[in-house]
Amino acid sequence: MKKSLLLLLTLCFLMTTIGYATVTRVKTMGRVNHFVLDDANVFIYPSMIVKYSDRFIFDAGEDGTLPLGLQAGVRGFNGVGGGVFYGLNQNNHLGFYVNANDATNGNGIAVGVPGGYTFPVTLDDFIGIFYGHDAGNLDFGVELDLAGAKTEITEPAAQKANDKVSRMGIRAGITYDMTNGDMFNFAFTYGKTSFTDETAGATEPTTTAEADGYGVLGVTARFFHAMNEELTLVPMVEWMSNTRGVSVDTDADNEMELDEQKTTNLGAGFGANIFPSKKAMIVAAFGLDLVSTETTAQGTKTGEGSTSLFPYVKGGIEAEVKSWCDFRAGVEKQLFSSSSEPEGGTHSKGKNSSFQGFVGAGFYIANLVIDVQISTNFLHRGPYFISGEAANLNNRITLVYPF
Repeated sequence: MKKSLLLLLTLCFLMTTIGYATVTRVKTMGRVNHFVLDDANVFIYPSMIVKYSDRFIFDAGEDGTLPLGLQAGVRGFNGVGGGVFYGLNQNNHLGFYVNANDATNGNGIAVGVPGGYTFPVTLDDFIGIFYGHDAGNLDFGVELDLAGAKTEITEPAAQKANDKVSRMGIRAGITYDMTNGDMFNFAFTYGKTSFTDETAGATEPTTTAEADGYGVLGVTARFFHAMNEELTLVPMVEWMSNTRGVSVDTDADNEMELDEQKTTNLGAGFGANIFPSKKAMIVAAFGLDLVSTETTAQGTKTGEGSTSLFPYVKGGIEAEVKSWCDFRAGVEKQLFSSSSEPEGGTHSKGKNSSFQGFVGAGFYIANLVIDVQISTNFLHRGPYFISGEAANLNNRITLVYPF
C-alpha cells in the first residue's frame, strides 16, 4: 500500500468515516482547511492531488465575503463549479476544476481614486488545471489558474469600446511524507491580472484605464505531527504580497496616472486534531494575521494603514450519527485592530470583532458523498409555510464521487 495512504490512515486512525468533500466540509467545521486533511487542501497545496485523486467533484452555493487575509484557507466561491481529479498511473495525476462565478476576481479595487476602481467587465469564470507527481516520500504538484472576460462594441463608430480582463496564476508545491508518519506541505503562489478599459473616442476607442503592476506573490506551509493516535498537532505559516496597480485618466487630461494599493499579509496558526473516539473528531486552532497597506494616487503616496487579526480562534467537530451520516458544526471568532494614517489627514485607530457559526452534515450513499452546509437561519426560522420568512435550507452543497 502506498505510503501516502498509510499516512492518511495513521492520522485518521480512530475515524470510521473519512468522507472528504472539499470546501463544504472544512467550512462547516469552522473554516479549518489549513488544519485538517481534506480534498479542499488541493486548492492551497496542489501536491495533495496525489492523495486525493480519482474523484468527481461538484459544488454549488455561496461563501459570501471572505474574512481579512489568508487564514480562512478557502477559495472565494459563489455559484456552481466542478471538476475531476484522476490518476494517469501510479505516479502521475491530472485534474481540472471550473468555477462559473469566481468571487476573488478583484472587482471594486480600493485604490487612490475616490470610490476605487471597478473592472470594466466582470471576471466571472475560472478554470484550474492540476498536475501531481508521486516520487515516493515526496510529492510534487502544480496548479495553473486561468480566467478571462471581454466585451466589445464595434458599431456605431461613436460607441466603439473594447473592454477585457484576464488573469493567470500558478501555484506549485511539495508534500513530504516522513518515515515517522509526519507530513510537511509547502506551496508557492504567483498571479497576474491584466485589463484594459476603452471607451468611445472621436474615431476609435480611447484607453481610460489599464492594469499597471497588478499581481500577487505568496507562500504557505504547514506541518502535521502525530503525537499519538488521539492527537495530531498542525502549525502553519503564510505570507502574501498583493499589488493592485491601475493607470487611469482621473482628470480627463488624456494622460494616465498610477493609482496603486500594496497589501502585505503575514499569518501564522496552530491547530490540533483530536480523536476522542472512533466516531468523532475535534479540530481546534488559533492564530494571527497581520496586514499592512500603502496607497498611491496619481503617483503620490496618499496613506498607509495596518490591520491585525489577533487572535482568531476556530473550533469544529465531526461525529458519526449513523454509518451513512456525519454531523458537523464549527465556530470562528476574530478580533480586529486597525490603524489608518492618510497623508495630511487625521490618524484613526479602532477595534472590532466578528463571530460566525456553521452547521453541516455529510451523507454517504454507496460511493457518493453529499456534504451540505445547513443554513442557520433555516434552523430557527423553519420552512416558509410555517414561519412566513424565506430561508435557504442549505447555503452550499458538495458532491464527491470517488471512482
